[in-house]
Amino acid sequence: MFSELKPHESYRGSGTPWLPRLPSHWASPRLKTVLTEKNVRGFPDEPLLAATQSRGVIRKADYGSRTVTAQKDLDLLKLVEVGDFVISLRSFQGGIERAHARGIISPAYTVLESREPADADYLTLLFKSRPFVDALTLTVTGIREGQNIEYPRLARDPVPLPSRDEQAAIVKYLAHAHRRIDRAIAAKRRLSGLIDEQHQALTRRLLTSTSDGDSTGWRRVSAGRLCKISTGVEDSGNADPEGEYPFFVRGREILRARGFLMDTEAVMTPGDGQGGVGKVFHYFNGKFQAHQRVYIFSDFDGVDGRFFYWYLSTHFRRFALSQSNTVTMESLRLPVLSSFPIELPSLSEQRDIVNRIEAEAVRADAARSAVLREIGLLREFRTRLTSDVVTGQVDVRHISATLPDLAPDEVTADVGGMDDDLVDEAAELLEDVDA
Repeated sequence: MFSELKPHESYRGSGTPWLPRLPSHWASPRLKTVLTEKNVRGFPDEPLLAATQSRGVIRKADYGSRTVTAQKDLDLLKLVEVGDFVISLRSFQGGIERAHARGIISPAYTVLESREPADADYLTLLFKSRPFVDALTLTVTGIREGQNIEYPRLARDPVPLPSRDEQAAIVKYLAHAHRRIDRAIAAKRRLSGLIDEQHQALTRRLLTSTSDGDSTGWRRVSAGRLCKISTGVEDSGNADPEGEYPFFVRGREILRARGFLMDTEAVMTPGDGQGGVGKVFHYFNGKFQAHQRVYIFSDFDGVDGRFFYWYLSTHFRRFALSQSNTVTMESLRLPVLSSFPIELPSLSEQRDIVNRIEAEAVRADAARSAVLREIGLLREFRTRLTSDVVTGQVDVRHISATLPDLAPDEVTADVGGMDDDLVDEAAELLEDVDA
C-alpha cells in the first residue's frame, strides 16, 4: 500500500511558493474560486460552536475543554452549516477546520462554503496538510495572541485541485492509509501502557511485606517517625538557579537523595490524568526553594530515603483516599501524612529492593522510549504521506482502485491490531524522501 507509491508522469510549476510542482493534469485555481465567504448572522437560538484543531468545528456542549461562552449579542455570531470551513484564530497553527455541526460561532472567524460540495472531502485533507498549514503562516497578521489569517490575501493564492475522480481516489486511499497507521499507533500506545503497568506491578509486589508469603523482619512504622515532614515558604519562587542541582530531578536518576517533595496542589486535583490524589513527585538533591503547598520529606532515620520515596509513591494514594471523601487540599494535611503506615524490612533489604526497582525502571524507560520513538515516526509518516498525496507528489489512483470501499464509521472506528512491518516501512520511505 505504501511501497507501491510512484510520482505522476509529468509535472508543472504550481504558481505558488509553498508548492513547487503540481501534476500537469491538475488545475490550480485561486482559493476564492473554490470557496465562498459567508457572513450570515441573526440566529441567536442556534447552538454555540467551538473550532478545534483535532475534531473540527463541533458543538461547544460536546467539547470537553473549558472555553469562553458568549452570553450576549448572540445575534451577532456567524451561522455555520455542516460542511462549511472555518478559519479560526488558531488556524495558522493547524489548518482550516471543517464544520460537523450547525450552529453559531465567533464573528472574528471566517466562514467559507465550498462552491462544489463534491470538493469538500478533498479540501478537508488539503486544508490540514503540512504544506498548506505552512502557507497559512504567510498570511498571518498581528502578533502573539492577536494573530489572525488575512483571508483576502489567502483567497488570491492558487490551490491544487485534481479532477473529481482523482479526488475520490485520494480520499479513499488516505482513509485506508490513516486507518492502518492509526491502528499501529493505538497498538504502540497500548504497549507503552503495558510497560508502565508491569513496572508498577513489580514495584508494588516488592514493596509489600507479604509479597512472597514471608514478612519476617518487616515492621510497621508511621511516616512521621521516620523523617521530617515540612512545607515550603509562601511565594518563595522557583528553584535557586545557582544551586548545584536542578529543582526537580527524576528520582531514579539520583542514587543518593537527601529528600523528596510532594506538590499538594497538583496531587489533590481530581481527574488530572497524572495519578490523582497522593501522587508523589521527585527527589531533590541540592539547593531549592519550595512554596507553601509543597511537602518536603527529609532527615530520614531508620529508613533509606529512596525506599521511603518508592513506598510513598506506590501505596500512599489508596491510604489518602481512605482518610477523606473530599479530594481537596484540605484532605492532605500534615497529620494525614504523618500517620501513613510504612512497612519496613532491614536497611540492607530496603536498599536491595530499591536497587531492583530502579534497575527495572531503567529498562522500562528504555523500552518506553523506543515505543514513543516509533509512535513519533508513525505520526511523521502519516503527516508526510498525507501531504504528498493531497499535493500530487505521488499518484494513488492505481492503488485506490484495488481498495474496498469504507463506510464512514469504519474509517473513524478505533480498531485494534497492528502491522509489524509498518514502522520499518515508514522509516525507509521517509529516508527515500529525504535522500
